[in-house]
Amino acid sequence: MSEETVATGRGSRSWPDGTLMSRLDEHTGAELISLVSGIRYREGPVLISQGAHDMCVYLLRPAKPGTSACVKVTACLENGQEALLRIGVSGDVVGEQAVLAQRARSATVVVCSPLVAHPIPGPQFLEFLGRRPAAWHALTLMITERLDWSDRRRLSFAGHDVKVHLARVILELAD
Repeated sequence: MSEETVATGRGSRSWPDGTLMSRLDEHTGAELISLVSGIRYREGPVLISQGAHDMCVYLLRPAKPGTSACVKVTACLENGQEALLRIGVSGDVVGEQAVLAQRARSATVVVCSPLVAHPIPGPQFLEFLGRRPAAWHALTLMITERLDWSDRRRLSFAGHDVKVHLARVILELAD
């Protein structure tokens, strides 16, 4: 599980493209990070459980400079099979959909590499967004891009055989 609480990180940092943190100016990003101290996690723990009613948004940071945070977001199907929905990395937030919609968790999030996660309580995250319209806009863009990516995956899956679908996913991962 968690190892220790980590002081908030501040200062200039380069975040992976497409993440919430990559879309925020330095001041707004530093404010988001400073809302709640981070907690170190080793590989393996579950941050969010599908069906749970807790209301936290987790901001992901690398555990050490030069590394990346990595989580997998999965959901269980009615037949018991697990589906990989996406991979989250440093600068991403997870859990925002349940907080925004005020509903149970729709997916499980598992830590795949050592990382620091900032568990921001839902009301505090929403207050932050209320104070920072640019952060609301950044979050909206991030969610829109995730939906667009998901739509492209479904179209690819429906329109191509497995070899073509796999080749497209590998090319995208290489990019």
